[in-house]
Amino acid sequence: MTTERLGWLRKAPGKVATARLQENLEARNAREGRRYELSLSVGLARYDPEHPCSIDELLAQADRAMYERKRGNQES
Repeated sequence: MTTERLGWLRKAPGKVATARLQENLEARNAREGRRYELSLSVGLARYDPEHPCSIDELLAQADRAMYERKRGNQES
């Protein structure tokens, strides 16, 4: 793995993980003979120790991010 790629991973590990999950789902859904399609909804929130918040607030942020992303996908 190149240093450049590791730099991206350090900057946005959640986005990298989400992209890899999405790629794997798309590959699985592309297989012939599938009777159903799998999908994924993800919302990311980052904990900042300099601006602490409760786990409930962090989950609420992730939930809002997930619904914003879902709305964005529906509009495209």
